[in-house]
Amino acid sequence: MKKNIPVLIAGVIMAFTSILHLTGGQVDHVVPLLASELDPTDKAVLLGVWHMVSVALMIMAFWLIRQGLKPIDKRIDAMRFIAWLNLLFALVFIAVSIARWSFAPQWILFLPMGLLVLYGLKNKTEVPV
Repeated sequence: MKKNIPVLIAGVIMAFTSILHLTGGQVDHVVPLLASELDPTDKAVLLGVWHMVSVALMIMAFWLIRQGLKPIDKRIDAMRFIAWLNLLFALVFIAVSIARWSFAPQWILFLPMGLLVLYGLKNKTEVPV
């Protein structure tokens, strides 16, 4: 059995990110907004979108870890999609940080994941186990 180590590392980082998003991120960012005077509909949308991102992170973590442990060529397009999605997420947070003059550190996680997946796909760095 062979493994794609860069993709596996990206999957582990993604799993960590999804746990961090569900626990620390919600407590620090969502709970205070839900306790605010925002419109109830806005609160519902905020909470829904927050958990949509959580679901996306968990799905990406699952697929990256799966592909990292057992690379299958038929999954290359899905892996490329995940890589570019992460790179675009990073660019969004970089742009928002610049536009708002406020540091949004999420790009620090998304950028390496996207680059690791592209690197793993390009070099197919597989190692025998």
